Amino acid sequence: MCKHLWMIKLTVRTWFAVAVCTLLSATIASATDFPTGTVRDRASVTTLQTQKLRVRDRAHLQDVLHFCGAPGQVCCKWPTSTPGLDPRYCNVGAGCNIASNKCVAPCGGADQVCCDGADTFAPQGNRSPTSRLFCSDGNCVSRKEMCASGACTRETRRCNNGCGKSVGAACCAPDASIAVASCKVTDTICAYHSPTLNAGTCVACGGQSQPPCAGGICKPSAGVRTMERNRICIACGFVNGPQCPDTPKCDWGGTPDPHSNLCIVGGGQDQPCFENRLCGYDGMFCDASKTCRVCGQPGQVCCPNQPLAGGGVTKECGGFSNLQCVPFNGRQVCQYKPGQEPGNGSSPPPSNAPKTCGGQPYKIGTTATLPVWVRQATGCAIVGAAYVANSYTEAAQCAQAVYGSAVISGGVQEYTFSMNGPLGCRTVQVYGKDSDDARSCAQAQCINCGEPVLGACP
Repeated sequence: MCKHLWMIKLTVRTWFAVAVCTLLSATIASATDFPTGTVRDRASVTTLQTQKLRVRDRAHLQDVLHFCGAPGQVCCKWPTSTPGLDPRYCNVGAGCNIASNKCVAPCGGADQVCCDGADTFAPQGNRSPTSRLFCSDGNCVSRKEMCASGACTRETRRCNNGCGKSVGAACCAPDASIAVASCKVTDTICAYHSPTLNAGTCVACGGQSQPPCAGGICKPSAGVRTMERNRICIACGFVNGPQCPDTPKCDWGGTPDPHSNLCIVGGGQDQPCFENRLCGYDGMFCDASKTCRVCGQPGQVCCPNQPLAGGGVTKECGGFSNLQCVPFNGRQVCQYKPGQEPGNGSSPPPSNAPKTCGGQPYKIGTTATLPVWVRQATGCAIVGAAYVANSYTEAAQCAQAVYGSAVISGGVQEYTFSMNGPLGCRTVQVYGKDSDDARSCAQAQCINCGEPVLGACP
């Protein structure tokens, strides 16, 4: 049956065809009841023998040619693998049932076989995928975990959904794809119990006074930006607080201090300009010395066309309808339009100045964006929000409508503590209204640590 193949040039594909045909011939010979070497009458092969041939032929080919990986087929096997990990795997969308050595689908659900195809983070031999994208035939999709939620138990290769699902729950043990204990829900991270990193408790992460999430990520908290410092997320960008690492370094109302890493008050009269040479509101402009100056009022220089921090641009005469910008003594100055001076019966200039959080008019040189501190149940002081106000008292009153009695009306200080934990001595810097609150806050940062001691680690 294969004589015509021998006449074709023996390419790799031809050799494969020859091998298959030879194998089929051998299988046919072994599948019939005729002795080897005798002449056979094909018509005498019964229907039952033909069916038997097909079954045996398929099984033999699968075994010899190593067909594996699809649902219902045997599991494939990496030639090399990480010690302690089962080297068997399946194709995309399937997982290896190591008890039966068969690939099954679906996979990855609660108590189901773990998915271990190339589209997952399952180890591939003695290495693990690092790219978060899986690409095939020019199409790329997000690489998925071996289990949709929970952990892939290393011994059974089945998904365990009873761990790592909430704050306070036990972390999932190291599994087939992650070598350390882990949590499985967003905004949580494992606080390890020992240096082996194989057990711990899930804690909230990413917000103020919380540890960073995986990858050192800190997230905005109560509308306030955060940054990582000594493995704790702290507020940044507010006036008298640390500058944020990204741009802008300081939020509205503040500007980077050139002599420190803090944000200082800016944007007001005779104050430093905001970043990108901006001032706080209409009637101000940033001069060559990067200082905000008043403009646009009667007798003052006309405002240049500059962007404002809050959006829009400065208007020549502050937007007052009865003022106009005219040449005077060699410069452009705002003057009253003819017949619209105060006291001649005309209405006073309409005020379009913005209001503070308490509804008060802006006061140049006084109005500022003031952060308001809020006490958490742990004793930590966090920046609840920043309010445009003429005083801290006004800002605190605005914050009380949201935070109630948790608003700290007095001062807040930064404290440094050291604590001994599973990974050695750890230094933490926290904010509190007093030392007792700060100590309680520090203790909350490391649930497996000893008593906080004032001062940094030696």
